[in-house]
Amino acid sequence: MSIVDFVIHDFDGTLFDTYPIIINILMNALEKSGVQTKYSYDYILRLMKINYKHTLNTITGDNLDILEKVKKNNLELKRKDKSIPDITDGLVEYMDFSKENNIRNFIISNNRQCKIVEILEYYNIDNFDDIVTPFNYGGFKKKPSAEMFKYLIDKHNLRSKKGLSVGDRMLDLKPSRNCRIPFIFMGCKNNEKENDVPNIEDYNDFINIVLSPRRVMQRED
Repeated sequence: MSIVDFVIHDFDGTLFDTYPIIINILMNALEKSGVQTKYSYDYILRLMKINYKHTLNTITGDNLDILEKVKKNNLELKRKDKSIPDITDGLVEYMDFSKENNIRNFIISNNRQCKIVEILEYYNIDNFDDIVTPFNYGGFKKKPSAEMFKYLIDKHNLRSKKGLSVGDRMLDLKPSRNCRIPFIFMGCKNNEKENDVPNIEDYNDFINIVLSPRRVMQRED
């Protein structure tokens, strides 16, 4: 009998360390747009941990003309980029563990499904039951909206099941709580982390600490 029935995973910063690629593209877009930025990689990363819109607004000073130029150049560079991010430690082992223990796995991400599938195929990971993004199944609001979570839960009849949600940002925590699914922070070192939410470094911790036989997760009250 499995410890949990399902796990909902965030993608960027959780399953894969995509932030170095995302930030490098953004910094190139800023340079291409003629924007001089004094912000360091680490500072931009902290902004990204809030959300992408907040990052752009902060860096451009809410200047709409500059903002639109940076967004346009960033999108063009993203479409051309073929970089593959590093996989989070222990993910391959976790996927094997989940097969052995009949744990269903899902991805809910604000990223595009085509990019997610491209990276999963590169690493030969094929045992996710479903991927939900704002751009498929007719369209959804991005996280922190709970729309994608509610859709997934209803589609796969998960309401009466034991589950977990894993992510690296507050915008992952909020929809999880909205749907009463216990949440785990993955590698969260920013100031946003709430003290009452468990934090793990990688999927090795997820197997050995969170999914240990002594710990059975219940749906939040």
